[in-house]
Parts: sequence; C-alpha cells; structure tokens
Amino acid sequence: MRPVQGMIALGAALLSLAVPTGPVLGAAAEPVVGERATLTMIVDRSDGDMAYYLLMPAEQIVPLLNTDPELVFSANGAVPIDAFRREGSFDLADDVFRGVRSNRPDGALAFYSMSLMLHPKGEPMPFDTPFDGLTAISVCTVDYAFDAFVPGDLDLYYGAYAYEVADDETVTLTFPETGRAALDVVIRQYVDGRFVTEETAVLEDGGTLALAPAAQSAMPMPPAALAFAGITVLLLGAWRIRVQVRA
Repeated sequence: MRPVQGMIALGAALLSLAVPTGPVLGAAAEPVVGERATLTMIVDRSDGDMAYYLLMPAEQIVPLLNTDPELVFSANGAVPIDAFRREGSFDLADDVFRGVRSNRPDGALAFYSMSLMLHPKGEPMPFDTPFDGLTAISVCTVDYAFDAFVPGDLDLYYGAYAYEVADDETVTLTFPETGRAALDVVIRQYVDGRFVTEETAVLEDGGTLALAPAAQSAMPMPPAALAFAGITVLLLGAWRIRVQVRA
C-alpha cells in the first residue's frame, strides 16, 4: 500500500498565512562522501503510533541512503527546479528512503512516508518539536525569484509514520552500507507532545539507530504547545483518513 500524503495540502493551507510559500525544490547534485555531518531526528510517540522527522544536509542523500542519483539529481548535477515546480517532491520520499530498514522486537515495522522537502540552509526551518517537523515537510519557504542552488545550499526534511507502536517498544532504523563516514545524529524524543529527552548517537556506515522508549516527563505542556499539538493531531488525522480511503 502506497500512502497518500493527504495531510500535506491541509497543512500548507493552515500554515500558509504564517509561512511564506514558494516553489518546491528537488534534491540536487554530486554527493559529498566522507564529510562528517550532523543529522537531527525528532521522534514522537502518541496515541499508540509513532512518527519521526529527519533533518539532514542534502549532499548526504546518496552517501547515507544509497539512493539512485538519477531519482534526485539532474544529468548535469544541477537542481531540477522546473521539474519540482511542476510535480513537487512529495512522491520522492518513498524511493529516496527505500534503503532504510525499520524493525521492532518481533520483526519488521512498516513506516509510511509522509513527505520530503528541501529548504535552503540560509532560510532554515525551526526543527525542535514534532510540530516543527510537520511544518517543515508541509510548506515551502522559497520565493519564486532566485538563482540556482547547489547541493551544499540545501537541507532535506523528511517525515514518516508507523501505526500501532507500543510505548515500551524499541524501534530500530538500519541504514545501508555505502562507504561513507560516520555521522552524528541528535535525537529528540517526545511522548504525547511532551519533550522527554535529547541524546546524540553516532551512526556508523551501515549502522543502526535504536529508538528506545524514554520515560515520559511529568512537566505539563504550556498553552502554546497544546495549541500546536491540536493542529498536529488534525493534520495527521486527515492523512490517516486519506490512507484508509485509498487502501
């Protein structure tokens, strides 16, 4: 079953008043192998399900994911701006992250891609909370008047969702072996919208990230966080409905 990113359009509509929009950008050009980079991952466990959002330098797409360059790079290594203006980049997510294997203690776990976006490093999106992650994969912030970007100018934002993940389950994500250098991954964990913990893991070539359950903090959510959580539930609810309708 290929998931439908129905919540993306709704998210863009709700957030367009607050975030300037522009063309959707696609991934670009020659990957940089051997460069040590830092990734940021937001993990959100809520209502028995689990989502994660990933922020990474665009030039790490091929070294980290072993993605076919022709999926995201133009023949001359340029960013395919016109193609992504016409077609968007939502549908790339499944293919770009196909090499990542996800498992739970009793076997494989299916994560469904929600969306993939690229934003210029010079206009970074907030990326601390699950709401930030959902926003980053839902809207674009680039004006129509701009020069061509090179890969080093872009960051990739990605989101995926899994159903029926128990709060006490450790979920693992295993990345393909490509000969790349080790990466640092900052992992921020949330439970039911509440921040729990942050840690930094080293992801070796072909390595596995273990997303272990974290004890939920007793700290109450501030009013602003409650409002954001409500919108997040609305957006994910719309996405679930679309998936069920198309299933």
